[in-house]
Amino acid sequence: MNLAKWAWDEANVGRVVQLLDLHRPRPGRPDLRNFEWFYLDRLCHSELLTLKGHSSVAFSPDGKRLASASADQTVKLWDAQPRSQESTPDAKTR
Repeated sequence: MNLAKWAWDEANVGRVVQLLDLHRPRPGRPDLRNFEWFYLDRLCHSELLTLKGHSSVAFSPDGKRLASASADQTVKLWDAQPRSQESTPDAKTR
């Protein structure tokens, strides 16, 4: 992941994607990717998801879910894998 981060810092997105692909799990093998892999993958594919009106975002440690918050104090929970909204909690957070 250090090489991928260095490639990102050098604005070499193609190399980052190439290095990340080396760590994709093979069929029948355990998935050993962690936060760094998912973080760099999202940086390389930031065009895939734009949350209009939500200015704060936090990913779960496994990179599979995220929470977004807006200025009107609403929070939305998202399944980051298929990029769809999971739920909107009833209570507003402060």
